[in-house]
Order: sequence, then structure tokens, then C-alpha cells
Amino acid sequence: MKIITLSIGFTWDSLANKENEKNIVRLALDYAQREKVVVFAAASNKGNRAVRVTFPASERTLVICMNSSDGNGRPSRFNPPPQQQHGNFSILGEYVRSTWLQSADQNTVEYREENGAFKRSEGTSVATPIAASTAALILQLGRQYGAKRKTELESYKGIWEILLKMANEKKTKDGFFDIVPWNVLKGTLKTEKIKDIIDEAMQNV
Repeated sequence: MKIITLSIGFTWDSLANKENEKNIVRLALDYAQREKVVVFAAASNKGNRAVRVTFPASERTLVICMNSSDGNGRPSRFNPPPQQQHGNFSILGEYVRSTWLQSADQNTVEYREENGAFKRSEGTSVATPIAASTAALILQLGRQYGAKRKTELESYKGIWEILLKMANEKKTKDGFFDIVPWNVLKGTLKTEKIKDIIDEAMQNV
């Protein structure tokens, strides 16, 4: 296992009387990082009512916190405000076509096809696995084509730097680093060029 995705979020208040449980989660996150397992977590689980990042995404040095954006890179209305102490990464998390239980009630399914049921979903919990999948593609490319600095790539800091490259290393006017995968994984680029981009990013690790 190299990547964990957590589409969950808890307020500090909900953990206030469960110090042992909170410590267990932190210990698990710390262990994952030592083992070079990259953890992604959703910024919020409370819609636009959240004013700060929820736990465990709030663990800045252990987890890559993910916000959501629309198809044009604009931050979603349900994100927490940009947080000074966080990376403020975002990626597509609105109107995402998702498979659904075929046995689900008609009211929860938007449309059915011959081989399944589907609906459109949104949320930082949707953006999180999309970001994790993007990271998985980068890790696979590094392994398959022999990135020079694979060890650095397969780490929290390595993935952080690649995501920053995908966001052109600059924030949007709204304060988020919106991830655009094809800034690195561009189909017109030769594999060697993509490797060079990855290796350049790893110089900061």
C-alpha cells in the first residue's frame, strides 16, 4: 500500500472526550508517513458550515488535505475558507459521475443504464479520491519508466511537490492551489519529458 484516501472529517469537539482514539489515529498517520504511505483526507464533512479544516485533514504534516473545485477550477461553495497553515490544494469535486447501488431507491439514483446505476456527486469527499488517483498515476509512471528519484517521489513530500507542479506553483485568486493533472501528465509530452518534470520537482524534497 502506498496511498490511503480518507473521505471523512471530524470536528475537534467531537473528539474532545476521546483523547485515546484521537491519539490512535495520529499514531496511525505517523506510522503511515514513516512507511512512506501518502494519506489524503477531505477538508470538510459539514458542507459550507465548516470554518476550519476537519480532523484528520487538519494534521498538516501527516495528511494532504483536499478541497474541491468545479470544472473551471473555481473553489466549491462548500470548502472551508483557505487555511493559513495548510496547503489549500483543490481538485475537481463537483458533478462527478459516480456508480451507485443498483438496488438503491429511485430517489437516490439519477439515471440507470443496462449495467449499473449512477448519480452525480459533489464534496471534498469526492475530490479526495480523485486527487489520490492522480497521485497513483504519478507513482506508477515513476516505477514503470524509472524516475531517477523514485524514493523521494514515493513520499508525502514528494507527492506534495508534484501536486504543486500540477497547480503551476501558484494560488488562484481565491487562495487555493488547484490541481490540473495535465500540467504534468500532458498527452503531448514524451515520457522522458514527464520524468524530467518529476525529477525537477524532487529537488525540493
